[in-house]
Amino acid sequence: MIAKMHLAMDKCEIVLPKRGKDCFVDKYIGILNEKKSPAALDFAVIGASLWAEAEKLPTGFCHMDMHRGNVIKVGAGSCIIDFDTSCTAFPAYDVAVFCDCTNYFSLKAGEKEATERELERFLNGYTRIRTLEKMETDSVYKLIALRHFQLQAIIIERFGLDSVDEGFFSSQLRWLDEFLS
Repeated sequence: MIAKMHLAMDKCEIVLPKRGKDCFVDKYIGILNEKKSPAALDFAVIGASLWAEAEKLPTGFCHMDMHRGNVIKVGAGSCIIDFDTSCTAFPAYDVAVFCDCTNYFSLKAGEKEATERELERFLNGYTRIRTLEKMETDSVYKLIALRHFQLQAIIIERFGLDSVDEGFFSSQLRWLDEFLS
């Protein structure tokens, strides 16, 4: 279903907003700087490295929130919902988000391997309908890490600067370090 959505949207003539480094990395770094967090520099270094890889990826339609909760049962079939953040970005980002089996707050043993298994299973169906370049499938883990930057910015924007503290930043930095190692 996700491959069919990407394929259909590849032909769509509607111009969607383009999302780039400002959305995926810079917004969160700005929040860290506003909070005067000592972790800002560490996040900026990781974000720059992740972005250097992501910006090489093919762009096109991206749902931007393609997790399992946004695929609902309708009668005998399924339907994708929640298109409010759709944009022009990386279709591989949708693949990464959908296949991500990690706990957002605390990386647990076996979750990276579960994500790998889910990605393999997902690609068996997806690539029957729409191709992905090797660089896109190879980027999935980096895109999952980028999602942490994006989601953290959204959470803090929604709940306010006082909703997080240095402990939150430290735990997210630890998550990224463990996930990317």
